[in-house]
Amino acid sequence: NPPFVEYKEGIYEEYRQQLEQASTPLLTDIPQYNSSLMFLDASMHLLADGGKMCMIMPTAPLLYSGGDFRKVFFSTYQVGQVIDFTFLKNVLFNNARVATVAMFAEKKAPCGQDVLHLVAKHTLTNREKIFFEFDYYDFYSVPQNLASGSGDVWKANLMGGIRAFNILKKYGEYPSIKDYLTKRKREKGWVFGEGYQIGDASKPADYITGHLCVDDSTFDDDGTFNTYRVEEQRFQWPRKKLLYEPPHLLVKRTIGKKVIPVTLSDEYLTFKEGIIGIHSPESDREALQRLKDYLLENNTLLRFLIILRSNRAGKNRSIYTHYLADFMRLPYMPSGEGMTDEERLVVNDAVDYYFPYFDRITNLEMDEIINNPNELQDFGKVYCKALNAVYEDGRKKYWLSDIFEGPTSFVCVFSYTEAEPEPSLHDTGTDLQSLLEYIGEDYVIKRVVRAYTEHSIVMIKPRQRRYWLKSMALRDADETFNDIMSRGNE
Repeated sequence: NPPFVEYKEGIYEEYRQQLEQASTPLLTDIPQYNSSLMFLDASMHLLADGGKMCMIMPTAPLLYSGGDFRKVFFSTYQVGQVIDFTFLKNVLFNNARVATVAMFAEKKAPCGQDVLHLVAKHTLTNREKIFFEFDYYDFYSVPQNLASGSGDVWKANLMGGIRAFNILKKYGEYPSIKDYLTKRKREKGWVFGEGYQIGDASKPADYITGHLCVDDSTFDDDGTFNTYRVEEQRFQWPRKKLLYEPPHLLVKRTIGKKVIPVTLSDEYLTFKEGIIGIHSPESDREALQRLKDYLLENNTLLRFLIILRSNRAGKNRSIYTHYLADFMRLPYMPSGEGMTDEERLVVNDAVDYYFPYFDRITNLEMDEIINNPNELQDFGKVYCKALNAVYEDGRKKYWLSDIFEGPTSFVCVFSYTEAEPEPSLHDTGTDLQSLLEYIGEDYVIKRVVRAYTEHSIVMIKPRQRRYWLKSMALRDADETFNDIMSRGNE
């Protein structure tokens, strides 16, 4: 567990030169001069060929940061697995709140094998540090080329895996809000950016001092806020006066509790760096209104994209705060393609169920026990719809035909028939917990069972809600396709 320190440039250069003199040079430049990455890099020199090591590392600089370090390291050494403790950052360490991973590496050239990404969730046993508990859906295989790539794949696995990754990839190809604003700045004289910073208070700004300022702590999801008079006389970064002049769109630098807080103001208002301002000439006010409407109408998707792309939100800071750059690279597609039904299921479940995993410790809906078996019918409809897109043959389709309820699990039977049956409810007659648990020395893995017959698929899972989300039905369908194709190749 190396120190998590960001060195100053001079200290970093001194250490770098010492490593070179010791004939153990760094592979490449270290992002943010991060000490833990320097330890990881230097430690590989201490291993014998084929030797293995494990280090506890901060998540963001290793998996999400820019630069070449991740690409070079993953291309030089064999990384076997990464155990991700991002969701446990509030409970794993007593005196620190930092997202971490356990990195397993071997001193040999990579063999092209996928990297196992194992995501630890907020289970009671994990929170209380009794033993590690994982379930079937916590295991992700990351191809070597993606593991060393942009970092999006690691973030997507926190929200459900490949379908979340494909959504990130799709909307990353659209023009961004920054592209749009830069064009408007060039053609129409728009001004945009964060509000003022006091900092070292070296510059006077009479267009801020004495004027009304937005109290960003009161800037709510509905776009309302309180104001106060600025008393400070000097500022480190006062910004341009035009930023505070109306009309201007004010966007709080947060995803909000339910909605990104945004308002279109016709008043002269100053604001601090926690708010993003976008000013236009009066003749362009309608364009500002369209941008506001776009942010609100696409709120769920945009909040999802911010969380997955941000190196700040939910990683080392609260899920509700992010960088200016995270907002600016959101897609702006006022007349573009919307989400598909399947994308909407993934995004909605991420926002409703996965987001709380970043900040809350208890009372998580994902971990609730489903008491009414009829709630599984929505899962069944999504699962069968995905299967029937491929396997519907004339009038024959997959339908949810039977639900068996047990003390710790549900058994769902999906039958391939012509007529849609009314799902029948049954009792399993026994507890299947031993079938669904693999108990190791200091960990437990919760299993999922899928069994196939000629005309039916049987699925057995624990009763917790996280196993029966609609987005999980899509993942089950994807893996069912893989199962069937694998059987066909046997």
